[in-house]
Amino acid sequence: MADRLEKQNLATDEVLVTAAYRLSFGREPESAERRDALAFLREQAERVDTQPRPPREIAFESERMPYREGRAALMQPNGMQNKFEVPNSGSLVADRFTVEAFVLLKSVYEDASVRTIAATWDGKENSPGWSLGVTGRKSRSRPQTLVLQLAGEPMEGSTGVEAVFSGLNIELNRPYFVAVSVDIANTNENGITFYSKDLSNDDEPLQVTHVAHRTTQPIRATANFTIGGRDTRLDHVWDGLIDDVRLSNSVLKPEQLLLTSESITDTTMGFWRFESTTSYHKDASPRANDIRAKIASAAAPTNARSAALVDFCHVLLNANEFLYVD
Repeated sequence: MADRLEKQNLATDEVLVTAAYRLSFGREPESAERRDALAFLREQAERVDTQPRPPREIAFESERMPYREGRAALMQPNGMQNKFEVPNSGSLVADRFTVEAFVLLKSVYEDASVRTIAATWDGKENSPGWSLGVTGRKSRSRPQTLVLQLAGEPMEGSTGVEAVFSGLNIELNRPYFVAVSVDIANTNENGITFYSKDLSNDDEPLQVTHVAHRTTQPIRATANFTIGGRDTRLDHVWDGLIDDVRLSNSVLKPEQLLLTSESITDTTMGFWRFESTTSYHKDASPRANDIRAKIASAAAPTNARSAALVDFCHVLLNANEFLYVD
């Protein structure tokens, strides 16, 4: 409304006030109303703070994950907290690695897009890296399946990006422990091992699948290690909870997984626990691979006169005389 009034290039504030009343109420202001409006515009312009404001760190959002103690990071695709990035971390892992996490998924994409748990990849076919996530409803494999995407130097006859499907189904709104161990040099069925455990069912054992792959040396990534999404991308993000993400530069054995062992070893490259006692972005390992804290801009109005007009429009739109028709 303020922009609409300013674009008319009205000669004086009196003419502007008259136009604002006509626009809001279909009438001209009374003399007392005109006097008060002019005084408000003048005084409000003096009140508006146009001094630069320091940026602020976005508050950590969390929820309790069922069947686990403490709280987990709440990742929302359209919210301020949609992914976490570890800066300058493209070289965190080598050709052998294990990534683990506790997750709860609230929705999947309606197409074949993947909800990403963790990645060291920007999603481009010509960029090397990897991404662990859950498939969408129109996946060429089963929907809601744990999948590892590898991008790098493919073997003869293959494409630049390989999707390695685990066959392990992830139900919505149910807590899981998930993990994948990767040995790039080993292209037989033991090259990639997926793990999944439904935390809500004590009787169900840890699910394990071994899958062969055909991609060689994809882990020469420059992308940042990212939790809940992919580096520089706004799509393929997680929707739900993520907790206790651990990255190791070795192929862990089942008894070494987070599910039964929360220790930090020489192979631990990062361990993000989102503890409120310290700080959500702190790396619990000695590597100090902290998450980059998300910063919200706090720009002050640059034009006090325009800001005062916006406030005046708010006054008119909140008046009892203004009628909203639904």
